[in-house]
This record gives sequence, structure tokens and C-alpha cells, in this order.
Amino acid sequence: MGAFYRWQGEDLILFVRLQPRASRNEIIAEQNGRLKLRLTAPPVEGKVNIALRKFLAKTFGVANQQVTLETGDSHRDKRLRIRAPTCLVAGITRQTLKNILKFHIVATDIENRPEFFPVRVYK
Repeated sequence: MGAFYRWQGEDLILFVRLQPRASRNEIIAEQNGRLKLRLTAPPVEGKVNIALRKFLAKTFGVANQQVTLETGDSHRDKRLRIRAPTCLVAGITRQTLKNILKFHIVATDIENRPEFFPVRVYK
């Protein structure tokens, strides 16, 4: 696990596969070494990239300016840099010398085990 991200100093580098014009903004899963996201914004005039930066900034507890798009401006596959995230989604951890950064669990499955991303349980 962890192929969809790496650490570069205090910065988190995310590899994302984006689906624009979705019914809601959400993290889906890790897929083929990328974090799959759905966003409601359309892929025109950079609107989806702005929405992506805002969504990731809120998710990782940073200002919008701390999320930069490094590659993939006009593609679904993107690489983003998140400078010094204060919250981490489950599945991304960073141990420092004195403690573990604040760890935010996005969802748990039916057996209360931490999961990587929101889990839908169908009966």
C-alpha cells in the first residue's frame, strides 16, 4: 500500500486519478497506484483543478495555497503536492521523531477496522 503517495521532506506528494462531473465530491479508493477521486466540477477552464485543490486542502487540513498541482493540468491523472498536511486520511501515516502526525480516519468498515477510504456496505 502507499503507491499513490510519497513523502518529500514535510510535503506529501499524491498521485490522483480524477473523475470530473460526478454526483458528489468523494475519495473512492486506491486504484493502479493512484488515489481515485470524484468531483462535481466540470473539466473546463481549470474549474476541476480549482475544485480539486479546495477538496484536498479541506481533507488534509491546510490552506488552498498549500496544495499545488505539479503535473496533469489537462489530464485525469495528476500529481499534487500538499505542504505540511495537518490531517491525514487513513492509510497515509508519517512518523516523526517525537510523535505521529494527527491521524484522521475517514471511515471504518463493518467490523470497525480502519479502512483507507469511505466504504459502502450493501446488504
